[in-house]
Amino acid sequence: MNIELAKWIPWLPALGAAVCTGVAFAPRRVQWIAAPVCVLSILIGFLITCGIAGGIGYEDVTHQTVTVFQWIHAGTFHADMAYFIDPLTVLMLMVVTGVGTLVAWYACGYMKGDPGYARFFAAVGLFIFAMATLVMADNLVLMYLGWEGVGLCSYLLIGFYYDKPSAVAAAKKAFIVNRVGDLGFAIGIFWTFTTYDTMRIPEIIAA
Repeated sequence: MNIELAKWIPWLPALGAAVCTGVAFAPRRVQWIAAPVCVLSILIGFLITCGIAGGIGYEDVTHQTVTVFQWIHAGTFHADMAYFIDPLTVLMLMVVTGVGTLVAWYACGYMKGDPGYARFFAAVGLFIFAMATLVMADNLVLMYLGWEGVGLCSYLLIGFYYDKPSAVAAAKKAFIVNRVGDLGFAIGIFWTFTTYDTMRIPEIIAA
């Protein structure tokens, strides 16, 4: 399978999340559309991952970079919207998209009749987008954004029932704890850049 198709693995769930967000504002009778849109967007990413896995041997230590577009270039500071594909990345993507598909599929019935049906699937799609970005990132800046996205989606899903004080309290607690982790992550990124003069993960590994 063409490795360039890997760029769609995170963006298909993001597109699904956008569709589900729009459906959330539609009448209740059409909100069922959100479930199949979410499931299919993640499932297609899983199938692409399987296709890529078939062409990568797990004993192979080589990697490939798939660039979506150039992003930040300032001196030696380079951070593109690019994805790092190696056997470990593919293995983690199998987990993210495979388990994500099963969770979304199960939620189709579990969340049936819930007033926030479409809103839930929008958050799930966004979560898979963020998690796939975190796993596939070619550089530490993009990895950090993926991490932030996962934190945001955790907040949205934990506090999904925002009319329940216990859910709101749990969401706030998760949000604050994540901010502590963000600080440590950011310090590590700056320290790595000052040490290796690069943000790109392949160059850091090579060094």
